[in-house]
Amino acid sequence: MTGVPGCYESLHKEQFSTAYVRAVVAAAGYSANRIDPDTHSADLQIGTLAAGQLPRDPKLEVQIKGTSVPCYSPDGALISFKLKRKNYDDLRAHVLVPRVLIVVVLPQDSTKWVAQTCAALALMCCGYWASLAGEEDSDPKRRTITVQVPCAQVFSVEALKRMMRNVSDDKGVADEA
Repeated sequence: MTGVPGCYESLHKEQFSTAYVRAVVAAAGYSANRIDPDTHSADLQIGTLAAGQLPRDPKLEVQIKGTSVPCYSPDGALISFKLKRKNYDDLRAHVLVPRVLIVVVLPQDSTKWVAQTCAALALMCCGYWASLAGEEDSDPKRRTITVQVPCAQVFSVEALKRMMRNVSDDKGVADEA
């Protein structure tokens, strides 16, 4: 239950999920700019606030999806998420500015999305990220592709700083194993 008419439920989740990502970006000391129009499956571009903050002024683009009914693997290590084939193909493409998918898991009841006291405002959700760069080509007959997002890859301040350092060092977003 989101408290908004059913036809606006998706928009409501999108707005809150974007707010979560923007909060993490701001806390990490970066900027987030909306990409308009979103024609290449990227909602925001993340960059440095000041010249010299990181070498080479790295950029990262993110596609944000919100869900209140996540489909976890039996061991709880992965979230299966269905993407439109176009989004999947855009996110796996070889591009100059890396792109990642962020899936934000929200409570089903939107009245529980925020907890507030005089001392704190807490967003009661968690975002998980995955890079689809280099993933397999999708079957052109399929309209959706199910991707696996690791629950260990929480979209956090520390994770974002690590991704931006890796992009700055021309390593892509993921840590080398």
